[in-house]
Amino acid sequence: MLSIVRAVTLAHRGRIAVAARTGGGLDITIDFPQNPVTKDARSQDIDSLQEMALP
Repeated sequence: MLSIVRAVTLAHRGRIAVAARTGGGLDITIDFPQNPVTKDARSQDIDSLQEMALP
């Protein structure tokens, strides 16, 4: 599931931060840019995600 979140976040030029909680668990923060991403930039990001995809 996190791989899908990562792919969508990167496609929109966002950031993901993960921090361990005291006592167990994780805090996951997802930030997206305020300005929309152009179609060309999104296509480039998707191409690079496909190159990084695990077999």
